[in-house]
Amino acid sequence: GGGPVDAGIPLGDFCARFAAARCDYRQRCGLTSPQYRSLCLALENSSCATSHQAAVAGVQGYDAGAAQDCVAGFSTLTCARDVAATPPACANVRPTIAGLGQPCVSSPVVPGCVAGRCVSSAPGACASCLAPIITGGRCTPSFIETECSANHYCTPTSVPDGGLCAAKLADGQPCTVPFLDENPCATRCVARDGGARCGPLAVGESCGDVTDCAATAFCRGLVQTCYFGCTTLIRGTCSARIALGQACLNVGDDDGCAQGGVCLGGTCVVAPPGSRGLGAACDRNVQCAAGLYCQGVGSGPLPDGGPPTGQCQPMPIAGQVCRIEPVLGYDPCTPGTFCRQDAGVGVNSICQALGIPPQPCLHSNECVFGLDCFKVTGSGLGVCEVPLGVGSQCGGLGILGDPNYGRSCNAETNPRGFCVRDAGTALSSGLCQSPRALGATCAGGSECSTGRCVSGSCTAACF
Repeated sequence: GGGPVDAGIPLGDFCARFAAARCDYRQRCGLTSPQYRSLCLALENSSCATSHQAAVAGVQGYDAGAAQDCVAGFSTLTCARDVAATPPACANVRPTIAGLGQPCVSSPVVPGCVAGRCVSSAPGACASCLAPIITGGRCTPSFIETECSANHYCTPTSVPDGGLCAAKLADGQPCTVPFLDENPCATRCVARDGGARCGPLAVGESCGDVTDCAATAFCRGLVQTCYFGCTTLIRGTCSARIALGQACLNVGDDDGCAQGGVCLGGTCVVAPPGSRGLGAACDRNVQCAAGLYCQGVGSGPLPDGGPPTGQCQPMPIAGQVCRIEPVLGYDPCTPGTFCRQDAGVGVNSICQALGIPPQPCLHSNECVFGLDCFKVTGSGLGVCEVPLGVGSQCGGLGILGDPNYGRSCNAETNPRGFCVRDAGTALSSGLCQSPRALGATCAGGSECSTGRCVSGSCTAACF
């Protein structure tokens, strides 16, 4: 017996259901407001339709059950500052189905092909699944490692046509530490006395990076400065990892704790997301329970550039004092509010609700979802305003002196609109236009109704 089984959301209904659920979530969390719900729906429907094209065309699969779980998940999704937050099930809505020789589309969420690699055979060509390149075949060196077959890499060469696919090197073999080239080793290439070789360093060896030692060891005593890259100031020594419950030091990226632990309060503990309660030690905001943040964690770097230990405290609400700490710059206010930065970071301010017209703003993320931050002079404070429609004056983003600074053309009536600037320069003003027709001139795919711009001309969609 039993009642009817819910088969999930039909393919053609997904975007409307997804947009409604995400806009409900944003309204619940204060990220948008009821009067701008229709704008939220228009923007979300447009964005979803673009990413959903491959499933509609059969290039990607469609899981109606995962779609149902995705949409339903928004009702219980914890409020976050990220307006693009989605339930985990959303990653499974469009599974990979393309085989060798078939058209494909890759994304950060799923691979483009069941087997092989999703690539274009020539500039501007539509992508299809190609077989991996075997040993000795020509390839283009890249840290992404997509061209050669399994357990192979693309050797960097001086040949204009690129490198050659070769088997990855075994531990102990000499290697060259990759920069933008592919990892040549089956494990990793590590610099050491006598030259770089494949394989992790042994306990007792000198190390210069947190990744140099084996998984059962860590680089004790390592001191680095890490902002936009790491520079080693003091080399460390590979040492056995510290058991949970044992004494430790919070030293940034790798405290040396075993079993995925971190050093909090001088002891190795496991601190999964949301596990640390009020007043507990923390060194990441994500460790604190819902409604709390890691106060003090952004107040300054340790000698190696890692964060100091903070304490989980309630996120301030609208009207309460807040402070954006230097270095990490995390906004501590509850989702739907923000900590004003008029006086700069490291200075006490007040949490305010996300703005609606004509509330002042510094950036569009200080306004509810979908609104622009319009700055008359191109700098300083602006005001939150609704995006402009077709034919309205617009201007460049981030260019000081532009009289239309901060304005977009993503209006409710034309969510894919874009700004066409006079003489093609960002310094001059322009007019909002709808996406252009097939064959029209273009500077990028976003300017075309088909989503494709090849050699300066709007081109037919791939599927």
